Amino acid sequence: GAPRDAKDAKGATPTFRAAYFGRAATLRTLLDAGCDALSRNHSLESPLYIAALRGHAAAAEAIVIGWAGADPRRRAALLDPLSYHDGWTPVHAAAVA
Repeated sequence: GAPRDAKDAKGATPTFRAAYFGRAATLRTLLDAGCDALSRNHSLESPLYIAALRGHAAAAEAIVIGWAGADPRRRAALLDPLSYHDGWTPVHAAAVA
């Protein structure tokens, strides 16, 4: 099969697609299988950012729980507004959802 963090033409991983569509149970399965919760697409959006922007609270929660063992520097980078093309963090995205 394909690598678990394979990216499509837009840089989206299966984790990103599950976040985009708000599939919290699918996210938990992917993260339990070792998929990267901190990946980014070509627009520098993370799965957490896109779940928050689309108002998928359960999906965002699954991603945050999936961060538990992640490198703290990588987690911090995803909360830095300068690391996003639009200057918004996932918190900003959730506020407008």
